[in-house]
Amino acid sequence: MSDKHTAREYELKKHLRELETQRDELDTRMKTIWQQEDHRDTEIMTANRMLEQMGSACSARDKVIGQLIEEKQQMMSQMKNKRLEFATELEDEIRKKKQKIDWEMEDACMELASVQKKREEKQEQADNEDTDGVKANDRE
Repeated sequence: MSDKHTAREYELKKHLRELETQRDELDTRMKTIWQQEDHRDTEIMTANRMLEQMGSACSARDKVIGQLIEEKQQMMSQMKNKRLEFATELEDEIRKKKQKIDWEMEDACMELASVQKKREEKQEQADNEDTDGVKANDRE
């Protein structure tokens, strides 16, 4: 029986380590996504500044160029908003996965504590039986 409990403890501890690894990977993934978004935002801001400079350099006669610049700025703004929306949705999905992992970890911890308690009780019972056997032999 003790081997069964020990094997289950080992399985639960291994499962907990795997869950922790999955959780860490999700954290890393989310950090990477937001870093990439920050980098892209910087690129968009730089491009917008360049477009603004180009637009201000256009004369009244270059209305077509000015309109094209405005359209480009609007497109870039829309792209930024779509990416932000996607990143936010992805973050929510990752948060849900992490919550599921947390619940699974909590269940595994509770089961591990139960298995360890049973093992300790069995060990204590075996120790008591050994002690009772020694006392019986001492009386004879």
